[in-house]
Amino acid sequence: MLKVNTGILSLYVVGIVCGSLESINIPDSVTEIYNWAFEECSGLTSITLGNGVTSIGDYAFSDCTGLKSVNLGNGVQTIGNGAFATCTGLTSITIPDGVTSIGDSAFYYCTGLTSITIPDSVTTIYGSAFMYCESLTSITFEGTVEQWKAISWGGYYDHGALRVECSDGTITIKG
Repeated sequence: MLKVNTGILSLYVVGIVCGSLESINIPDSVTEIYNWAFEECSGLTSITLGNGVTSIGDYAFSDCTGLKSVNLGNGVQTIGNGAFATCTGLTSITIPDGVTSIGDSAFYYCTGLTSITIPDSVTTIYGSAFMYCESLTSITFEGTVEQWKAISWGGYYDHGALRVECSDGTITIKG
């Protein structure tokens, strides 16, 4: 387990540290996870981000193929490009309320992803956000159909139809 002391504001880990890293628990004092901070930490199985983290950088957890559990803190506002790309072991994720944007290819090639919950605070989903998420057939959106339609959606989806379950109905996105 990686222990991060309070008082640290940003986090960037050099890849060599990842060898035996299985879990990460980031305290509330950390406000940002830098780009590529934990890239290719294939043994990493769980992440818990404190409520102080507002930004998950580009490719911060990409290629963490063993990742199964992600608990994002309530302070997260942006999920960077490719942040969880190729996390093939990830099966579900709940995006916390307060997130406004999901970056390009944020969950690219998360082939095990079957469930994702997106809050109504999200206003932008950039291109290819869920590309090659072969097991993902539906998204739970915590807002209305009208709110979903107002999202700037570039989240290219390429595997059949994707159902978006809203609080007042369902939308189907053709792949």
